[in-house]
Amino acid sequence: MPKKKSKESKITSFSLDVNILDRLDKYSKKTYIPKTRIIEVAVTEYLDRMEGDGKKPDEG
Repeated sequence: MPKKKSKESKITSFSLDVNILDRLDKYSKKTYIPKTRIIEVAVTEYLDRMEGDGKKPDEG
């Protein structure tokens, strides 16, 4: 029986610095966490933080 998807997703494309991609690849292989999941968590945490205090990314 096929696994039921628990959430809706959409394929997207974007560019990242090669150093960030290298780190992402290494971390994903080391932890066995899919890159998609790592990106979802990172972007969610970033947006939550930025939307919560109203600061721009460079105002740290």
